[in-house]
Amino acid sequence: MVKSGYFNSFNNQDIDISFSPLTNVRDLTYVVSDTNVANQDISVTVKDTWSPLFILQIIIVICILMIGIFVFNFVKNLRLEKRISPFTIEPKLVQKKSFSDGMFEFYHDITSKIEKLINKSAFAKKYSAYLNKYIPVSGINHTGEQILAGKVFISIAFMLIAVVAKIIQFELISVYELVFPALIGFFILDGIYFVKYRLYRSRIENDLLSAIIVMNNAFKSGRSIIQAIDIVSKEIEGDIGKEFQKMNLELSYGLDIETIFKRFAERIQIEEVSYLTASLTILNKTGGNIIEVFSSIEKNLFNKKKLRLELKSLTSSSKFIVYILFAVPFLFVLFISIINQDYFIPFITSTLGMILLGFMVVYYIIFVVVVRKVMKVVI
Repeated sequence: MVKSGYFNSFNNQDIDISFSPLTNVRDLTYVVSDTNVANQDISVTVKDTWSPLFILQIIIVICILMIGIFVFNFVKNLRLEKRISPFTIEPKLVQKKSFSDGMFEFYHDITSKIEKLINKSAFAKKYSAYLNKYIPVSGINHTGEQILAGKVFISIAFMLIAVVAKIIQFELISVYELVFPALIGFFILDGIYFVKYRLYRSRIENDLLSAIIVMNNAFKSGRSIIQAIDIVSKEIEGDIGKEFQKMNLELSYGLDIETIFKRFAERIQIEEVSYLTASLTILNKTGGNIIEVFSSIEKNLFNKKKLRLELKSLTSSSKFIVYILFAVPFLFVLFISIINQDYFIPFITSTLGMILLGFMVVYYIIFVVVVRKVMKVVI
């Protein structure tokens, strides 16, 4: 597009104009006045403003409208069904899978295939053995291989989400943008299971003393170990009660007392449970006064719990200060980013900034590890 007019001086200047795709505005208005007369050609570049974000917004609006129409039709049909149902005969019910059952079956099929590949790798088997401790809190998984297969499944799902997001933006995905979601998806279950396992162990430790007291009272009344386990499984609720229910079930399957307590110690991995297992194993082989042994275990557990509560009350303020120090760097970054959004951009756009960012991350990890080691008190 070429325009001519009266200008004082324009030296190869381009004028860019953008227009709305809805109104298609392409007007260019200018006014020039001077005593001198000169001619100048001006190139006008018209840019399309159909950005990927605008297209994504249109897609989201369309999806919301489709969902609204679907919900409206569903409610309308439901009301119509309620009006007609008193005057109709119900057909024979047909077993149909719900959406959640279908999703669970799909997840189970995929993880089963991944699990077969895991069993062929020696490294994967060793890593699965480490994940066995999360079995009590995993819910749907019963082996470490199944937990590892679930981690791989979530990692693949995160990568697919990243790829779809880039396709919507009409951009090619980089290796970094593919690896980062994969790592997040792979390790997100570790964080969830770690927190759940810590809470699970804490509940077991708190309720173990109650189970020992019930067992000791059962022994004082002349009951056997098998009867004491059955009493605990019925009287004690919570996680420790479920563990004793498993032990009672294993006894009904024919396992001996030594084996079920060893399996119990492997599942829980608590020092007190290992001590209890060793005591019962010795009593089972050599004999002895089981009431005195359990009275000693009960007394030690009571003193240890009392000492742990006292220590918790003494170190609570120090732990609170440590947690505040852990959160200060993130709060600082958040506060500065609110004031100036471009302040930390050089850390991820320049080579020197990425090197400094890596050093800061390593320093922060070392700081967290050292402080936790200093604050940790073993009873």
